[in-house]
Amino acid sequence: MSDADVNGLFAIDEEPLRQWILKAYHEKRDGDPRERKLLDEMRAFLSGAIGGLSSPRYRFEDTPRATVTAFAAALDATRVGLTAQLLEPLFQSLEPVGSNECSSRANAARATPALAPNLSVFIAFLAGPIALRSGLDETLVCALLSTWLLALARLGRFRVKEYLGGDT
Repeated sequence: MSDADVNGLFAIDEEPLRQWILKAYHEKRDGDPRERKLLDEMRAFLSGAIGGLSSPRYRFEDTPRATVTAFAAALDATRVGLTAQLLEPLFQSLEPVGSNECSSRANAARATPALAPNLSVFIAFLAGPIALRSGLDETLVCALLSTWLLALARLGRFRVKEYLGGDT
């Protein structure tokens, strides 16, 4: 069984996600101190990316367990329950079609999750309700969703759930 099957890895076009992250950084870096804190945490989580490469390596890939755990804790310290608000709809959208009929994690992992064909629109669609519930700016929520989606694609949904205690 491949690493992708075991961890729930999947391929995505990362460029729309990077665009949301950059947009939030440029628009919100001088804003509310709590939003700046979230941007700082996001930047630290992603640091290590080398510009100009089609597939940069992120900090969360070097020390995934510690980095994912710290990022989630920092988000929740800023807004209680923010990590769950961001990850629940992502995990739901990554559940393979027919996964309820699969009898094991390995079988469920073999099915490819179906994400929306336009990731930018998909992220914006998810962000609105989260922004309303959390009181955060929608562009910032789009960037946070994009950050988590990068981590889910690179680390795999099963590993991220494991790092967060499996309850998200």
